[in-house]
Amino acid sequence: FDARNVSLGKNYLLVGAEAYLSDSVQKQISGKLRQDQDIDISTIYADEVKSGDLIEYLDTFTIFSSSKLIVIKNCEKYLKKELEIIAAYFDAPSEIQTVVLITEKIDLKFNAWKTIKKNCEFVSCDPPRFAGDIRNWLMVELKRRGKVMAPSAIQEFTARIELDYFYAANELRKYCC
Repeated sequence: FDARNVSLGKNYLLVGAEAYLSDSVQKQISGKLRQDQDIDISTIYADEVKSGDLIEYLDTFTIFSSSKLIVIKNCEKYLKKELEIIAAYFDAPSEIQTVVLITEKIDLKFNAWKTIKKNCEFVSCDPPRFAGDIRNWLMVELKRRGKVMAPSAIQEFTARIELDYFYAANELRKYCC
């Protein structure tokens, strides 16, 4: 994921069980949009907002700012009706609104998920499978923070760190401070 490509009107589908990565991507999206726009941010949870309210969130514009970011978390909990509402939104999405959908999994047997995936930038937020994933993450984070680590330190970091991005981020924070 490259936050430099974030723009208003572009929509995102974050899929995976790694909460740290999905939160990180969401923060990068909102940070970039805040930097470029006067934006109103709404965060909703699928188990709390059902079909009628969901339509209102997607179709209502804010009077407090010129644009809107809607973050919908736990989308795997939505039933077919709510997924169809989201998919219908993509028939004519707003150019002054960005929607970020966060879910642990999608079921492409449903046409609604196919439509959503087709109309969003897909970001995989899976947990690391091996130390190479942590190493790749570390290299991106170091570059983003403007920091450098010796190759031996990178090797030591990836060898000793647990396969968990949150834990790795915590250890990197200690190193960078």
